[in-house]
Amino acid sequence: MNALFSATLPPKAMELAKLAVREEALYIGLQPNIPATVEGLKQGYMEIPTEKRFLVLYTFLRKNRFRMKIIVFFSSCLSAKFHSEFFKYIGLRCFSIHGKLKQNKRNTAT
Repeated sequence: MNALFSATLPPKAMELAKLAVREEALYIGLQPNIPATVEGLKQGYMEIPTEKRFLVLYTFLRKNRFRMKIIVFFSSCLSAKFHSEFFKYIGLRCFSIHGKLKQNKRNTAT
């Protein structure tokens, strides 16, 4: 059995998947009229000028550290690791999950 899991599946990846799978593939996706967010989960984002991003992120995390769980997405594994280690160093409880982390470490990052 082959399995392909993706949060996003661009057309090029779908073409590659069709080439790799010999049998009829089962595609499970979201319907356009069904919300992708779990009920009760709040999602949001902020657009911040580059020179203020670190300060705003730190302030937001510090202010909300006891009220909610927060997920921050970074553009690279290295950036995720750096920010995680830095925030731990200055006393913010956080975990890092990225592509270079072994699966057992990802599973225990809670």
